Amino acid sequence: MYEGQITSLLGHNGAGKTTIMSMLTGFISPTSGTAIVNGYDIRTNISKVRENLGMCPQHNILFDSMTVEEHLKFFALLKGSSWGDVNKEVKKMLTVLRLQAKQDAQSHTLSGGQKRKLSVGISLIAGSKVIILDEPTSGMDPSARRQLWDILQQFRQGRTIIFTTHSMDEADILSDRIAIMAEGVIKCCGTSMFLKKLYGAGYHMIIEKHPSCDVEALTQLIQTHVPMATLESQISAELSYLLPFHESPKFSKLFETMEISMEKLGVNSFGISPTTMEEVFLKVGKEADEKKALHNPTLKDLQFSFKNDMQKMEGKNGSSSNSLTTYNSIVEGYRNDESVAVSLGDIHGSVSINFNKDLAKNTGLWLFLQQIRAMVVKKMVHALRNKTVIFFQLSLPVVFTALALSIEKFQPTSKDEPPLKLDLSPFGRTVVTYGDRNNGNAFQNSLITKYKNNLQGHDVTSWDYTKFQNVDNFFLSQINRIGIGTFNQKYIIGANFLTDSSVVDGMTKTIVQVLYNGQPLHAVAVALAKTMDSLLKYYTDEKHSISTINHPFPKRISQENTNYNQNLFVVDLTGFLVGLFLILGMAFTLSTFMISLIKERANGSKHLQIVCGVGYIPFWFGNFIWDFVNYLIPVFAILIVFAAFQTTAYVTNNNLGIVFLVLVLFGWSQLPFVYMFSFAFKTAATGMVVVSMVNIFLGAAALVATYVLKFVNSDVNDIVEWCCLAFIPLFNVGQSIKDIYVNHGYRDYCDQKSYESLCQDSCTCVICFKYQDSYLAWESPGIGRLLIFMFLQGFFYFSLVFLIDSGLVVRIICSVRNSIPAIVGFQILDKFKGTDNDVEAEKERVNKTPLASLMQTDSLIIKKVTKYYGNFRAVNDISMGIPADECFGLLGQNGAGKTTTFKILTGEERSSVGEAYLQNCSINDNTKEVHKKLGYCPQFHGLVDQMTGRETLTMYGRLRGISEGQISNVVKELIDVLMLREHTDKQTAFYSGGNKRKLSIAIALIGDPQFILLDEPTTGVDPSARRQIWNVLSQIRASGRTIILTSHR
Repeated sequence: MYEGQITSLLGHNGAGKTTIMSMLTGFISPTSGTAIVNGYDIRTNISKVRENLGMCPQHNILFDSMTVEEHLKFFALLKGSSWGDVNKEVKKMLTVLRLQAKQDAQSHTLSGGQKRKLSVGISLIAGSKVIILDEPTSGMDPSARRQLWDILQQFRQGRTIIFTTHSMDEADILSDRIAIMAEGVIKCCGTSMFLKKLYGAGYHMIIEKHPSCDVEALTQLIQTHVPMATLESQISAELSYLLPFHESPKFSKLFETMEISMEKLGVNSFGISPTTMEEVFLKVGKEADEKKALHNPTLKDLQFSFKNDMQKMEGKNGSSSNSLTTYNSIVEGYRNDESVAVSLGDIHGSVSINFNKDLAKNTGLWLFLQQIRAMVVKKMVHALRNKTVIFFQLSLPVVFTALALSIEKFQPTSKDEPPLKLDLSPFGRTVVTYGDRNNGNAFQNSLITKYKNNLQGHDVTSWDYTKFQNVDNFFLSQINRIGIGTFNQKYIIGANFLTDSSVVDGMTKTIVQVLYNGQPLHAVAVALAKTMDSLLKYYTDEKHSISTINHPFPKRISQENTNYNQNLFVVDLTGFLVGLFLILGMAFTLSTFMISLIKERANGSKHLQIVCGVGYIPFWFGNFIWDFVNYLIPVFAILIVFAAFQTTAYVTNNNLGIVFLVLVLFGWSQLPFVYMFSFAFKTAATGMVVVSMVNIFLGAAALVATYVLKFVNSDVNDIVEWCCLAFIPLFNVGQSIKDIYVNHGYRDYCDQKSYESLCQDSCTCVICFKYQDSYLAWESPGIGRLLIFMFLQGFFYFSLVFLIDSGLVVRIICSVRNSIPAIVGFQILDKFKGTDNDVEAEKERVNKTPLASLMQTDSLIIKKVTKYYGNFRAVNDISMGIPADECFGLLGQNGAGKTTTFKILTGEERSSVGEAYLQNCSINDNTKEVHKKLGYCPQFHGLVDQMTGRETLTMYGRLRGISEGQISNVVKELIDVLMLREHTDKQTAFYSGGNKRKLSIAIALIGDPQFILLDEPTTGVDPSARRQIWNVLSQIRASGRTIILTSHR
């Protein structure tokens, strides 16, 4: 690719165009091979490549809260512009883009075309030398598109520009060279003229015929002058003949003859055009398909079946022999590998669309259950394909619960100390050393033997008196040999046996020195016990022994009085910490359940589901069923943690069941509480973080406040506690877990001290702890009131969710807010009347004709519809009627109000003034009935990224009420007719823009709606697929459906 040139990259949806651009910009790494950009390798020096690179991605990547001017400044500075030059560059770019009036507008307020302009401006600013534009004119109106062409021509000097497009005219006009891709491979590359000569078959002669025209006689006349001429197509009153290039010298004689004989031949007019880039594109795609079909017999069989179907239909309708040629040329122009599996009809308009034929639809309870199933499956797919979210949902509550119970294990106790047996067993295998300075004393020898026998299981040694005269020297030598640490672990007790020279009553006196290590607390008692036990065995026998036990005396009542507040505080604090940690874990976990809800509302998926028939109750109930089942998994994990830690407060007396009840009611109340916040956010990440913080603040702060106020001001505490009880589910679950622990602690303490009967008589006694025999008691520390409030909170917050989602609150606010602008609006409208006579005549007809009369002639009536956003008027006094079985085109520049009109017609927005009626139903007042008759393809893809194309269509089929036995066939045929077979089991997040449009059209068509609204349906769709879509829509209209569409083509 050369400097100063524009190179276009063409290819069908999914051909690999965006992938190539992603590799050139470093978004993804090539599996093999490399590319050199301005002398730098994209594999080894991508940072240098990016220094002179400008990129306009396929989808707008803009900051919603930043203005147009701020975007341009930001990216200019990132590319290395100096602070001194940046303002000048931004001002110049705003002028070039013709966005001066929008320079202070935040990007989220721009129309789709204006966002594309801004994205192109970002790629061009700061003198980028290599410009990569991925479908830059997608969604632009013709005027804006031509402006962008001028901009690219203006900026081409000194730059290398690569762009992709699905507009063949755009590629033809702008490109110095054109490369066409298919199946991930560049099939051809060259100038427009070179490719037309290489792939073009000739010139096209288009003839408009009179009903009396004899097509066969006309064809014979043409072939008399141009023998190789062939009838290309015969659609309605239009004929198309293909005239080969090499017979162009014969054209003049043909044209002279036709001009003379036009009336006789039944020809109204005729003209000629050369081969177009679209034909070149289709022919390259056809050759790629044929090569692929050679290696895939299924594709050949599929194409053969199309021709057979066509022949059968022709036999029934008596079409001319040229009809088969026409159909085959159309079929071969489609991407057969992506499936054109439904015969759409012959050229005379016979209809044979099968995907909506003989549909059996559920109603009533069965439809309600089917829609709930669709919502559950959707939520399940979204959850299971977000493994990171699933991991945190499962792990966070378990981790925080484990931390809480670990803290509980270290709490100080006020219980009486248990008895402790004094021996060497706590120290393991030790070394017991003794000294023996014996002067032939038999008693001493026997006593030493008993001593050694009494220390079996330990290493008993004696020191050498000849080497160590002093016992201190021996131990010092051992310390030097093994170290002080090991010495303190191994040398616990010992003894030194000495013979006194004095004689008492004729016997030699023996002295035993008991030796002990001062580090262990009870070493002295163990050393003495072992010596005395050996002496006992000497005087009796081995059967007798002495067991030494240290059992502290029970505390006195006076000590209990002193420690009462301490005991109360310890139990309360421990229960508080367990409840607080559980709140922290649950606050994050429950917030993740709003992620999919925010995404669906922000990208329009939720509205599309509502248009397809799902009501508020099945939508929210279906979401709740999966979320609650998902929530129960960490709940059971928490119960396992409680059981593993064997915390007596939670595992004794069936308390684990009470904990389960607490957590179940918490899930019931907290999930709708979280759902309520989902309406406040447009991005899932922001919503999850903010709601997590809100949950932590509300739950933890409420628990802390009530805990502290209990010791400060009980009256204030009662008020705060009741407020928290009524509205904060997280407080209730934390308080419940705390009270279970506290109640058990108090009860256990009283049982140990046998205070129960005393406290029953005098609860004001200082040593009395207030507890409840039943953990479910209403009074504190029972948790009955907490459970009741959580149960009621579930109904309360679900009611709020339904109220918000029904739009009642918004309608009231809008009515009040729009009352003043509506009056001002009517004054303005009188000054700005339409200049087109047909428009004025239609407006007068609709406004003056009684509504009942209009409903007899028009299936869609729009009457004085105006829409304000603040002081901005997006739709201005539209009045018109559309008859049934009509395809109505709504055209206009970006920002003209087309999409806003569609939003009003689908019930997403309410008109500020006026009303619209669809088949006798008011759209504002009877939206649910309108949705039953409506199919909608929005301007932006309202798809759930985690679902595949098949799963998406299956979900919408269920929402439409198609019987389960028919859904799979309907989905398969829709996938085939819209050429999505190759991508049907991919997640929609990985679809190209064109494939997303095809899937959105399929959603609009499923379920056989009477009215189909298509907002720019072919934006980003390749030419072959676009022709297929046109054909499908033509047959849909011919089958008695009304189509309203917008387009920039």
